[in-house]
Amino acid sequence: MVRQPPRSTLSSSSAASDVYKRQELVKAGMDETKLQALIDNGGGKVTAYVHMGKADAYSWMSARSGSVNAFSADHLTRDSYIGSESGVTVDEANKKGIGASNKYLRAAKCTKQSSGNYIQINQDEEPIGSAATGNYEFPACGITTSKIQKVVNFSLSIAINTTNTEATPLGFIFSDGTSVTLNTDGTIAGVNDFTKPVCESAALESGAVSPARTPMIQMTAADARKNLKKSIDYLKAMDTSRYQDSSVSDLQKALTTAQAAYDVTDSKNSVYIAARNALEKVHCCLLYTSPSPRDGLLSRMPSSA
Repeated sequence: MVRQPPRSTLSSSSAASDVYKRQELVKAGMDETKLQALIDNGGGKVTAYVHMGKADAYSWMSARSGSVNAFSADHLTRDSYIGSESGVTVDEANKKGIGASNKYLRAAKCTKQSSGNYIQINQDEEPIGSAATGNYEFPACGITTSKIQKVVNFSLSIAINTTNTEATPLGFIFSDGTSVTLNTDGTIAGVNDFTKPVCESAALESGAVSPARTPMIQMTAADARKNLKKSIDYLKAMDTSRYQDSSVSDLQKALTTAQAAYDVTDSKNSVYIAARNALEKVHCCLLYTSPSPRDGLLSRMPSSA
């Protein structure tokens, strides 16, 4: 899988993800008894690995472990997804075990999540740090009874939440040593044949003091103007038929303002950066018409195995 989904919006309908349910894992050769033991012991964990092919200063990804029963239309962008909150009908006595453990990788200028695990980006927007592999390790997701009680409902997911991000899932490693290898299209290749790859650091190698607001690199004015043009061109060509009229109107106004900033060729880099930030802020707030294109997702997700 090489994903490049739409940028996240307030409609929670913009992420691309791969979801791995219990029946798929067991069919591939995973020991269901060992997976249930991880849940019952209360300290089970699973770590996801991806290869990043493209990212920018707004990129972020999520990895999750938990109950497939808790999946809802907005499961890709919420910090947690609990059955009683998402409208999914669940057994009231078992509600405690309907949830997920959520971990994130993000670029330094993306403030969507507060996780301190970063994608390293060079001047050409390539997500390759000092190890020069482009491989990244998510923080470990928990597998506990507060998130999932029955292995029959277990699931894993990896999601990309921004436009300018491309990634290939590599595999998972569980705390008991079990591993899952993934094909490039995101499907399961096998069990217990995945080895942890050499990964980039998840700490900012630049040593930035305030990474949530500080770029990992200091762009020249020419580079900042070029990046502004990328956003302008992308949004001008984007199909806006799925969005509410008011959102489209706001976007057109923002594009006019951004284009005016781009047309000035001798501005400081901060001017171009601010113009792109303002444009992307409007982009992130685009609201889908109802029903959302994501609504079809639930019909393809069985609530139990």
